Amino acid sequence: MNETAHPTLDLKGLFRDCAAYWQQRTIEITSVADDIEKALSDRLDSARRESLTRKREALGNAVQTLLEHVKSPELILATTGTTSSGKSTLANFLIGDSLLPSAVQEMSAGLVTVRHHDQRHTLKIASTRGATWDTGEWDDLSAEELRARLEETMEQFRAAEKENPSIEAVHFEIDWPIRLAGEKVRFGLPEGTRITILDLPGLKAMNDERNGPIIRKNITQALCLVAYNAEETDDRKQKELLNQVINQVTSWRKTSSVLGRMLFLLNRIDAFSRNDSNPDTSLNKFRSYVTQQLRGGLINELPEEKVIIDGIEPATISSLPALWAVEAGFFQSTPEKQQDRLEKIEANFKTIFPKGYWKTYPRDFEELTGDLRRHLIADTLRYSHASDFERRLGEHIAANLPEIALAGPMDAVSKAANELLIALDQTLEAHMTRTEEEAATAKKRLAEIEDLLTREAEDAIRLLEKLNISHKPELEISAMSTFLDIREALDYIGRSVGKPGLLAPIKNLSDDVFKRPLNDLADYAKIVMRRETPVPSPLMIGIPTLAEFTEALEKLQASPYGRVWQSGGRFSEGSDGTAVKSALNEFGKQLSIIINFIIPVAANQSGDRIGIVFKECASLLINGIEKKGGEALEQELQAFPGLKTIFDGEITFPSFKGTGIKLIPKIENWHRTEIREKKEISHERSIWTLYLYVHEVERCVNEEYEIRGISVAGLGDLFAGFHRSTEIIPLVETFKKYIYTLVDVFSKYVTNKIEKGIDGYKRAIDQSIDTVDQKKELELQTLKQHKSVLIKLLNASVYLPEWKQAETLGGADVV
Repeated sequence: MNETAHPTLDLKGLFRDCAAYWQQRTIEITSVADDIEKALSDRLDSARRESLTRKREALGNAVQTLLEHVKSPELILATTGTTSSGKSTLANFLIGDSLLPSAVQEMSAGLVTVRHHDQRHTLKIASTRGATWDTGEWDDLSAEELRARLEETMEQFRAAEKENPSIEAVHFEIDWPIRLAGEKVRFGLPEGTRITILDLPGLKAMNDERNGPIIRKNITQALCLVAYNAEETDDRKQKELLNQVINQVTSWRKTSSVLGRMLFLLNRIDAFSRNDSNPDTSLNKFRSYVTQQLRGGLINELPEEKVIIDGIEPATISSLPALWAVEAGFFQSTPEKQQDRLEKIEANFKTIFPKGYWKTYPRDFEELTGDLRRHLIADTLRYSHASDFERRLGEHIAANLPEIALAGPMDAVSKAANELLIALDQTLEAHMTRTEEEAATAKKRLAEIEDLLTREAEDAIRLLEKLNISHKPELEISAMSTFLDIREALDYIGRSVGKPGLLAPIKNLSDDVFKRPLNDLADYAKIVMRRETPVPSPLMIGIPTLAEFTEALEKLQASPYGRVWQSGGRFSEGSDGTAVKSALNEFGKQLSIIINFIIPVAANQSGDRIGIVFKECASLLINGIEKKGGEALEQELQAFPGLKTIFDGEITFPSFKGTGIKLIPKIENWHRTEIREKKEISHERSIWTLYLYVHEVERCVNEEYEIRGISVAGLGDLFAGFHRSTEIIPLVETFKKYIYTLVDVFSKYVTNKIEKGIDGYKRAIDQSIDTVDQKKELELQTLKQHKSVLIKLLNASVYLPEWKQAETLGGADVV
């Protein structure tokens, strides 16, 4: 995601060129369709006529949708970030008004959608399941009134959530004049661009069942601004914040393109001017550190995205003074509000300005001239780095908006156009009028095409079937050997498609899904047992019961087990055994809960990665089939040009759905028998007392004792035992079936495409058999002319808009 890698695109020109190309191509296709239908007006049967009509309507609708997106594309900016990163203040800066609360707790369980409207000032709170707060719509609100209602509703939601954890997430929708909408010219946006800002829930909500799907659904078409709190100076907390970002990016990545649409930024950089004698040097050093840590962490999680990750360069900003400067310069702000914002800038952010800067301004801001006010606002935006941030934002928008706004509609138009052209070509074939001998010759050529394409497809399918591990014997849990068995196949497939490391996410499956989560938890537990403060790994960010798990570990450390936690030990019945058993039971309970969360999360993330790379692998294999088939059958395909685009379209692979598991630490009961010497005392009469008195007599005897207790392994061995647990087998089986399903979907897709394309031409040839007379000979000449036009249209080069050309050039050296 290196926004500065290519020159900023001319968005207006690009959108205009895209529309012009498809309008012209549609005119050409429609024209030849009119000519063909006119030439065959008295010979088309109703079924074929209706089919052509439907395909023409589909093309018209697709073009209309594309033109609407060209005229009025939607720019969605989604703000999110680490704890105390100022993400809501950043959203307010983009909006140009203090709408979203930033002084209360993080909005960790609700989505705020702000859509631009020139005049409306409206808040809508959706009626969600279990809502105990006011829902409905409020109009003509001031910014203060709207913000107060948001705060009140979120407080009510948090209270209700404690009573009912399954309550549905709250959703706010706001119509408001957005500042960026008034600056389309500066950002080079088409005039009709619709602007929406999403303030996403907090990081803890990324992996929960309630908010996770909502967030992922809303960011698929968004440009994401990921804020990091640059004010944090504690090394441990800095590491935790970075892990939050890494977790969030990994959780979001449902498609490969999402990572490239993220702009990372360090917020609250004013901290360096307050606390450092050389703020610029310190900021640059800190930015370099964060960049290296962020890249390293993301590459560790997503090695297949190294090219994009290596281009990450976080921007910088102090969003609060930038927001106040924007509010001070807003023409609709009252003079009192403008003065208040300037006074706040001086009182709270004086240090971001050069030394002695404020001496040039009057002490009373009421005395500011218009020019001085404008200079102060502009300087605030400059020294808060807001101006540089907006420059980066503009580059980010230019690099990504065309793909978001136009890629889907363009694919739909291309698909509709090809389907109509193929239908027209098959219609011509059906009415070309052939003798039986000519038809036999044509079908023979078709059979040759089908045979070659089928052989190439079968080679590709056999290549992928090497990944089918569902037939292998039961998995040896301790070594995850089944997954290791396919590594050779993965390397072979990668080399075959020209990308040796493409299938790495499958190769590292056992580590990513099974070993790593348990290792992360074990490392965390060991740090707690050493009485140190742990930092949750990226995979552990957002675990709802992490505090309870930590508390259980602390109790385990405080019990007698804390003395032997590294090697393990035995504890007899009594106070020690009871204390250890109680602590272990609580540890086991919390560990079961946390394991049931973290491994499915890791499994789902790995499943998403597998789906993404498998889709790319399938695309490369299909390109190979088309290339080999096209080279071998260049002449034959001229007669049936529709077969050149036989694989056009997108394969839809299913998403992975993990399964929960439950793991409990092993506690063994033990007992043994001991022989102990015991003293017995009796009272007897003896000769020594003349049998008149009783005296004590002491004897030593041996007696058997039953000793019972519990035996517990060391902490490391407890976690190692989980790798051998039979509880993991269902999840392993789920992965086996998922990989098999991906192979099966690919196999059916290419097979069906070949069969459908060939069968369409076969039926047309069968329909064309007839006696050729003089009249039909003339008609045949006309149809051949139309055929030439169709061949030209079907053989036309694929349209590559400017942003696609930039991507192609940028990715040319990617291995």
